[in-house]
Amino acid sequence: MNEQKNTHKVGLIGTGMVGASFAYALMQRGTANELVLIDADAARAEGEVMDLNHGLPSCSPCGSSPAVTRI
Repeated sequence: MNEQKNTHKVGLIGTGMVGASFAYALMQRGTANELVLIDADAARAEGEVMDLNHGLPSCSPCGSSPAVTRI
């Protein structure tokens, strides 16, 4: 039987206080398999990505470690 992989990719535009908090909440709830952070300030987005990736091992609901990327 064909198994369909259930993926949930979420893109966030803006990694300010609200965007970063929203990304953290999504990660904690295990809502998305992949988070894409988009910001005009690439260095800030990259910093948020590093912070979120650093916290993945301690995030129990995350399950199979979602990918967090930056554009």
